Amino acid sequence: MNNYRKSSRLGDILLSKKEITRVQLDKALAEQAESGKRLGETLIGLGYISENTLLNTLSEQLGINIVNLDNYPIIVDATRLISEKLAIRTNA
Repeated sequence: MNNYRKSSRLGDILLSKKEITRVQLDKALAEQAESGKRLGETLIGLGYISENTLLNTLSEQLGINIVNLDNYPIIVDATRLISEKLAIRTNA
């Protein structure tokens, strides 16, 4: 995983990884200014990057790993280990 500084901007990282072009970034930034949406959402909406590309790039930018929860099945019996009151209080 590359270590981008947290201050590195998403668009700059995507440019350095050659995931988008400068023209695409400029168009996405203009669209973002009009819509108020986040840049990643705008880039996906324009079809320039995939959701997976965005997730991987954000993971690199922030220095955190991606966890696919589909790889961790829910154990139904585990829900019986905590009280309803605790579940509500902790949004479990």
